[in-house]
Amino acid sequence: LLWRAGSIVAPLLNMLSVYHWAIPISILSSFTIISGALGLLLPETRNKELPETASDAEGNRYASSKQVNLGQLLTPLSKP
Repeated sequence: LLWRAGSIVAPLLNMLSVYHWAIPISILSSFTIISGALGLLLPETRNKELPETASDAEGNRYASSKQVNLGQLLTPLSKP
């Protein structure tokens, strides 16, 4: 639904460049900054230190999978 709103607003933002070339750029970049800030409020990232390198991110992925009981996730769909 949001991509439709973006495709509707994009030509209108382009028309604002008649007044000043920086208006569309500043509006679109503010949306990016706002969405990044709102991403920090998600439960996965709230009150947690984010990884700085790719190896840190790989370590976090394996640490989070240990919290899930994988035996329950891998139960067969039908009983023999």
